[in-house]
Parts: sequence; C-alpha cells; structure tokens
Amino acid sequence: MPTLNKLTLTLLVETDFSQLNDAPLQLVPIEAPIYDIPSPYLLLALCAKSMTDVAMNRMHKYFDTSNMRIVVDNNGIVEHWQLIALCSNHVGHTGILLKLIGTERAQKRSAR
Repeated sequence: MPTLNKLTLTLLVETDFSQLNDAPLQLVPIEAPIYDIPSPYLLLALCAKSMTDVAMNRMHKYFDTSNMRIVVDNNGIVEHWQLIALCSNHVGHTGILLKLIGTERAQKRSAR
C-alpha cells in the first residue's frame, strides 16, 4: 500500500508554478521549529545553515533579503537560489523549497 505524504505550502514569493517544471529544485530541511512565517533574515540564515550542513563543499556568499535569494559557492560554481515556499507536513517537519535561478563560475582573486 503506497504512503502518501501531504505537504502544506506557504508561499514566500509570488510564484508561477508552470515555470518550476524545468528548473532544478531543492527541498532543504529546517532543524528549528517554525510556528509562524519567520523574518526573511531568519529564513535565509536557517536555509544557509542547512545547505552547508548537507553539502560541506558549499559556502554561503550572501543573502538578498528583498528578493528572498541566497547565493552559495559550490566548488567554484556560484549558485543563485530563490526561496519559493515553506513546506511542512502533519508531523511538524519543515523545509524550504528552493529554485535554482542561475549559476556562474566564481571569479578568482588576483594575488597582490
């Protein structure tokens, strides 16, 4: 008998779901209890912590709180992620749904 998990989505930004079908998505688990929609700063900080805990090669570069975006360096590739929604289930597990909106090579710093 199949198990069906139901998620409750709380949108963080205006989203056209028809554009999500061909974009890389990531569900980042949040280890802290969330009872209400947190501030953008707290959401981005929790997301950055979870992303670097899961993949130790990812380094947080900066937050864009006005657009709910996080930028990380993943082994020399700079990834730009958009926070889409808070996802929670009936048991209380919470995650943040992210959409990859772009990548670029990290610029090497010149030695002085």
